Amino acid sequence: MAGLGRLAACILESLTCLEVPAWGYGIRYDYGSFNQKIDENGVQVEVPDWWYRKGNPWEIPRQDVCYTVRFGGTTREHSGSPQSDFSKIWEGGVVVLAMAYDTPMPGYNTFNCNNLRLWRSKPTEEFDLAAYNEGDYYGAIADRQSAEEITRVLCYTDQSDAGRELRLKQEYFFCAATVRDIVNRFKQSHTASDWNNFADENIIHINDSQPALATIELLRILLDEERLPWEEAWHLTFHSCTYTNHSLMTAASEEWPVWLLKKILPRHLELIHKVNFFFIG
Repeated sequence: MAGLGRLAACILESLTCLEVPAWGYGIRYDYGSFNQKIDENGVQVEVPDWWYRKGNPWEIPRQDVCYTVRFGGTTREHSGSPQSDFSKIWEGGVVVLAMAYDTPMPGYNTFNCNNLRLWRSKPTEEFDLAAYNEGDYYGAIADRQSAEEITRVLCYTDQSDAGRELRLKQEYFFCAATVRDIVNRFKQSHTASDWNNFADENIIHINDSQPALATIELLRILLDEERLPWEEAWHLTFHSCTYTNHSLMTAASEEWPVWLLKKILPRHLELIHKVNFFFIG
């Protein structure tokens, strides 16, 4: 676990001990960064660190909690008269599933128990039977492998376009599933039009710049799917999200080229331009 992971775990445990209701979110990676060993020549080598080789007795797979996450595609205007002039339809592209795994987080000297929810990526279709019947055995599972790569291991590299693309997918996958879960749990206990209390009941704390896309994802859901007016959607987003910055170094901040955002998250790029227009000019 890296420094930010340890800090997030400390925050969640502290909230539990203080009897503050909270949920922690993250990605359920299959592998750690690496495991260090000494080979027969006395040289330090790095080998894969498979975290779940012996299973995890504490986690609870939640097959009933799955959300779709979209990458790529195109956007288009709503047909008819949308409630919000800024809402659009995002469609096409590649869709994967985010499945939840829960781990109870008990506190010290308290009966309170919070929850850590980690997301694992899965394909929408496990197996392409048509490709298999045509003799394309690798193609039959290509979509599954592509989807599962998102949560295989944390991608540190940004030296190649493929590395940057995978890292962006990992970060958006995490944000999309988490924000969707927060919104859905709110809607289960409120009427369809009762958004006034959302910001009072839900504070989304962003731990450094990696989950920063959560703000734009929340804005997108409120505009495009809940069809709220821009003023209300932005008000709820502004008052729901908090942010902690752990480093002022440029190398520690996430930066994405415009072409990559347009390729992977076209709707989010449109909203980022819209926010810049209102606040930067």
